[in-house]
Amino acid sequence: MRDDRFGKLMSVFISILLGCCLVLLVLPTETTNKDENRKQPTKTAAPKSLDKKLAQATPSSIILPAPPPPPMPVAKAVPPKPKMQPEEKQVAKVIPKPITKPKSQPVKQVVRKPVPRKAIAPKPRPAQPNPKPEPTVSLASAGKKGLQEGRALLRVLEHGAGPMIEIAWPGSATQRDILYKRFSQCFGMRIALVDEQVGLFVDEGQPGRKWEINMDRFSGFLRQPSGGLARNERSKVQRIRHYHGGLNQASPIRLFPRNVDALLLSGLGEIVGSAYKNAKNIRATYRIEGQHTLVGGISVDGRPLPGTIDLSGAGRGCSRRV
Repeated sequence: MRDDRFGKLMSVFISILLGCCLVLLVLPTETTNKDENRKQPTKTAAPKSLDKKLAQATPSSIILPAPPPPPMPVAKAVPPKPKMQPEEKQVAKVIPKPITKPKSQPVKQVVRKPVPRKAIAPKPRPAQPNPKPEPTVSLASAGKKGLQEGRALLRVLEHGAGPMIEIAWPGSATQRDILYKRFSQCFGMRIALVDEQVGLFVDEGQPGRKWEINMDRFSGFLRQPSGGLARNERSKVQRIRHYHGGLNQASPIRLFPRNVDALLLSGLGEIVGSAYKNAKNIRATYRIEGQHTLVGGISVDGRPLPGTIDLSGAGRGCSRRV
């Protein structure tokens, strides 16, 4: 067994040795030809004695590896050029000059005189048209002719024709108290109760008997309050009811002298104009401005109209305190 192993090892060793020899023999030789023509390497025949030994040593055929490629020419190393040391430059040294501070000179202060500004005159505003003043009818402006026209309109109302006229009192209770006091003391207004038979009752005469109104003095244009009454007016109504012992269903009304209603209707006719004859409803409002008692806020069938009626001239018996 040992002999067989030894024989196999020897055969392997010999085959490796032969392969190395063949490789060395097959290597090409370098040519130094300048035309760079390379010659193909020639194979040398192995000696016959060696072939016989190989045939005896290896019973089977051996396939040799392909020859390696020819080696590339090795470039010769070029020695590096010696570095040139830079020449030392001579640098001239600059000697700094001593810094001398400039002498401070006195600064001259320049005083500038203020330049007077020119006054710019304001541009004149374009003249705006003056609004048309609101017409105001008074006793002086109406005159006798106006009062006559007012009395004619009053007679139309007393006969049950003409528009329905409603004049509201102020909404403020204080203003209503002042207005009632001024009308009763200065304009001669009276408070009465009217029943279903259109009988008038005041706090004088025989109790339970109707009051005979003087149509030459008082106007037949009766005003029936629809809102709140003044405090003194409410007391007056209670006094009349107590005086006649009943009249719970009677309604209070206000009566004015004829000259007051003539001035009122004269002013309404002038402000409303020609539309007064065909008007159905005219509304206005009493207001107080100082010592003046005015009627404004006039509208005809819902259409407002500018204008004011000053009734102050009709209250000749009015004192300055009221």
